[in-house]
Amino acid sequence: MSRSRLKACSCIGQDRLRPRLSEWRAGVSERKRAAAEASLYPLFLKLNGAPALVVGAGRVARRKIEALLECGAQVTVVAPEAEAEIAMWAEARRVAWHKRPFTPGDATGQRLAIAATSDRAVNAAVAEAARTQGALVNAVDMPDLCDFYVPAVVRRPPLLVAVSTAGNAPALARRVREELEARFPADIGAFFADVGTQRETIKLRAPGKVALWGERIAACGAFEAALAGRTEEARRLVEAATREFIDTEDEQP
Repeated sequence: MSRSRLKACSCIGQDRLRPRLSEWRAGVSERKRAAAEASLYPLFLKLNGAPALVVGAGRVARRKIEALLECGAQVTVVAPEAEAEIAMWAEARRVAWHKRPFTPGDATGQRLAIAATSDRAVNAAVAEAARTQGALVNAVDMPDLCDFYVPAVVRRPPLLVAVSTAGNAPALARRVREELEARFPADIGAFFADVGTQRETIKLRAPGKVALWGERIAACGAFEAALAGRTEEARRLVEAATREFIDTEDEQP
């Protein structure tokens, strides 16, 4: 076979291989992405009284600080300047504000740290210092540096629904939250509080049957009534299902 023909065959072989190689690389990338998403462990942290650091005091930082305050965290803010509302919180002693640039020592003793500046180098320094101190880290718009993502949240206390896109599309996570907010009535939290009250009764009367009672409540139609805004009907259904459950348990030898 001539060199020119051999070269032509080689080129044809490479041309056929390139799409397959591209597909293989795409498959590897997809598997890595799927593995990264699967590694997320969703949880709700109890931060009442816990120290939390926020570096930055602009619009994004303000939202993070407000959410932390709602959870009862003891918030320390580090930033040379701050939005007016953050300055007011500092004046009212709701947050501790250090009016200066970040230093690594600011991360000492913090339970979690949020880097929310417009300077990626500063955010990276915050992440490194906080992680060295054993704190959980969130760096805004830098998912590779995050130990956790701050989800979009639907709040109907005690009901909380959190939505995350693993840092891929925060704006779309907010859209999902808005859809859920439209679906859950503002007073549906009262329904879940009532269920919690009844659950305490079951824990006293039939401590080994709490999960079974919960299944009965989930199937009695009360949630559907609450979702439709029929709060009183939902409450009556829960009470009736609970009474029936207790009566059945009392009849057993």
